[in-house]
Amino acid sequence: MGPVFYLYNAEILNAKSNSFAIVINWITLVIVSYLTPLLLEAIHGKLFLIFSAFMATHCVFAYFFMKETKGLTDTESKSLYAPK
Repeated sequence: MGPVFYLYNAEILNAKSNSFAIVINWITLVIVSYLTPLLLEAIHGKLFLIFSAFMATHCVFAYFFMKETKGLTDTESKSLYAPK
């Protein structure tokens, strides 16, 4: 999801939650970085299909579950995901 992760989390999470989300993101990035050469050697071109499936899943998730925050104040955007 690239930089969208950082921008969207900054809008909807408080500072402590945002920090935790960034740490988890970096941990998963390190895991993917270490596993990619091993998987590429083991399954060759099919690795692209795995990454494509994950990207398609992320796109569907973003379309259906991430709410638009354009034009909202900070408080309004944080209240979109607040428990009701």
